[in-house]
Amino acid sequence: MHTDGRKLSMEPRAFLDLAKELVGRNDEAALRSGVSRAYYALHNEVRVFLENNQITLPREAGAHERIIRYLRESGNADVGCIAKALDDLRGDRNEADYDMQSNRFAEQKTAFLVELKAQKSFEAFEQVITNSSRRKSLVNAVNDYRRKVKETG
Repeated sequence: MHTDGRKLSMEPRAFLDLAKELVGRNDEAALRSGVSRAYYALHNEVRVFLENNQITLPREAGAHERIIRYLRESGNADVGCIAKALDDLRGDRNEADYDMQSNRFAEQKTAFLVELKAQKSFEAFEQVITNSSRRKSLVNAVNDYRRKVKETG
């Protein structure tokens, strides 16, 4: 059972645990995969939270940016920092997954720092969603923003 009561087939945290394991290896394919899993741990944690609160998201690539925008526009400084980290992690994930000429993730230290950023952001987001007033404030802020920009589903 998830911290906010959700029942899932797999918890997003499992991707974070796998990221840590992969970053512990010292081969580039594992390091790149660890970066990717670190991003998806946080992305999916936020996505499931939003959907659990009746904030629908498209099942396409545009959902990634929309999730970041919803967090950024929430007006909450802590959540804004999580949005920034998620955006940075998305860039790292894209580079790790698609840029085979980049040697940035050949070093374990770089992948470790990305995984650590995801871990800290994941924990910060959990603090928001496990506090009823902070959780409600975030949901209200996202819904207010969606109404303001006339965005649905």
